[in-house]
Amino acid sequence: MATIDLLRESGTKMLGTRPAARAFEPAMREALADGSISLDTSGVLRIGLSFFDETLLIFDELLTETGNDSLQMIYRKGPSLESLKDIVPHRGLTVSESPSGDWIISPPR
Repeated sequence: MATIDLLRESGTKMLGTRPAARAFEPAMREALADGSISLDTSGVLRIGLSFFDETLLIFDELLTETGNDSLQMIYRKGPSLESLKDIVPHRGLTVSESPSGDWIISPPR
């Protein structure tokens, strides 16, 4: 599974804007070949609501384009702002947490 290192790719420990999330769209599209999009948050101090929500929108766009409802987006070492989980259902998606703290976002089954 290809993993996108958010810290290395962005060069910043603070990810907060929609344009910052859109900058990852090409890498997210490329990761689709593996059936999941893995975003590693190691070293990122803060992921803001706008950044997180935009990644959900990108993921939803990719679900619609591909028609593959088994795709997953995984936030490795889920964001420190637990309240971000609350917006996932508002995008028509589900979120679960792995024992290692990863957030697994997917379409409802």
